[in-house]
Amino acid sequence: MLGPRAEAWLDAAIADPRVAIEITPWWADASDGKTLLNRALALMWLEVRWRPPVIEGESDVLDEIHRLLSRASAMDPDLAYPWHAWAQVCGYRGIADPFAKQAEARATRAPEPELPVGYRRGPVRITHEGWSLTIPGSYAERPTADGWWAGTAGRSITIAATRTTTPDGPPLRRRPSSISSPPNSARMRSTTSLARSSDAPG
Repeated sequence: MLGPRAEAWLDAAIADPRVAIEITPWWADASDGKTLLNRALALMWLEVRWRPPVIEGESDVLDEIHRLLSRASAMDPDLAYPWHAWAQVCGYRGIADPFAKQAEARATRAPEPELPVGYRRGPVRITHEGWSLTIPGSYAERPTADGWWAGTAGRSITIAATRTTTPDGPPLRRRPSSISSPPNSARMRSTTSLARSSDAPG
């Protein structure tokens, strides 16, 4: 989870789980500072969209990250904290408590990391019911009643799949799609819409 790894590292971790201690938030029996830090890093790498929150739930993720890092820092201030990413999280939420101010101050003094924390700083590839699509990492995602939705303020993408055959007739005509199709594509159709709306589905 915590950054890219080579296949050789994965093979070594499978052979000896101790190799993966650095990416395992729950390795310790107790909730020590390292465990709390790794829980925060897991959320930062996988969940944060690296922009101000725009839909329900995104603020909660940022608040939880700050809470975990604050607790970890109080327990063990000498751990390798992601100061730049932590300062960004606080900036998105407008947090200005002593821990947030410490993160901002340390970020100004520390060099920029070669690999910034967060897979979603760049494009990501998602899959839904066998379909795959590359979207901006900043897009929020949510399943809907008839498919899948992703978007942010002012733009959204919807993927919906429907049967392409009628009960008594030939298959419905399939429209071309630029989205990679699943193995049973002869029976499914993807519809993708780009909407100029900031509203996410309920």
